[in-house]
Amino acid sequence: MSAEERNSVQEALFRFAASSAGSVVAETVTLPTDVAKTRLQVQTDGRYSGFADCLRTISKEEGATALWKGIAPALLRQVCQPPPLIHLPFFILRPLHHILLFSFFSYFSFFLFFLFFLLFLLSCPL
Repeated sequence: MSAEERNSVQEALFRFAASSAGSVVAETVTLPTDVAKTRLQVQTDGRYSGFADCLRTISKEEGATALWKGIAPALLRQVCQPPPLIHLPFFILRPLHHILLFSFFSYFSFFLFFLFFLLFLLSCPL
């Protein structure tokens, strides 16, 4: 593997890791608002008078950690979504570029990119 290929692989891994880390931070910070929104939407007894009251009531009655219920599936969903996964087809296709030196490679890689992209979207939970 040449130095250029090694740098390309390192860059793809770095971008994947950075995208994943950003998604994890964003989901962790915003999950309490999502939990409160969901509870407000499904309430039938008028238990919460508003968004702030919902956050306060959940924290008092169930503990502050209850605001992060469902963090594992939420993080899995974030890592499976396009920003992190958008780099994987390039990571897979870049080495193929040096192996397949056909004139149609640009069209072939474009097709493969969208094929991988669709497969990733279909394999992730909604």
